[in-house]
Amino acid sequence: MSSSPRSRRRQTVARHGQLRSPHPVAQIIKLVAVSMAVVVVAGLGVVGYNTWSLLSTL
Repeated sequence: MSSSPRSRRRQTVARHGQLRSPHPVAQIIKLVAVSMAVVVVAGLGVVGYNTWSLLSTL
């Protein structure tokens, strides 16, 4: 039996500092998804503003 203080510690639910590094393909997919979301939201804003502008001049 080991007598080091680390082995006598209680195991907790949170394992701080033991995160796996993300897969490169997953990072690229997330980057593309976020970029697409930004473009869609910006596009909706432009369409909404132009629609409001067009309808307010009628």
